[in-house]
Amino acid sequence: QGVKMIEDLISYIKANLSVTRIYPQKAPLDTVLPCLVWYLDGVQRFQSHSGTSVLKDSDFQLDVWAKDQQSATVLMRELITLLEDFTGTMGTTRVDWTTITGEDTAFDGATKLYNHSVFITFSHH
Repeated sequence: QGVKMIEDLISYIKANLSVTRIYPQKAPLDTVLPCLVWYLDGVQRFQSHSGTSVLKDSDFQLDVWAKDQQSATVLMRELITLLEDFTGTMGTTRVDWTTITGEDTAFDGATKLYNHSVFITFSHH
């Protein structure tokens, strides 16, 4: 089900934001910017008295990369507005709650690109 959550999240972002260039772990070298790069940081599965629960917490890091700080900031604000406190259905994944656990900004001196990261947890089944 972790794989399905990833597919549903990426489809949801593509359907609701202007960015369509979304990559796992790293973007190709000649990617047109801005783009979004995602990482699945972990999935916590829960146990109940009757065995493994269908409830899971999936922790993601979503990174926006852009040529200028304003583009990175605007796209990250759109992403946060879309996902913050989300509850409902993404594709076939039922999301019970969503929380943003942190944010970070950076400038990569080697590539001269701006980065804005958000760390987010989805509780889903």
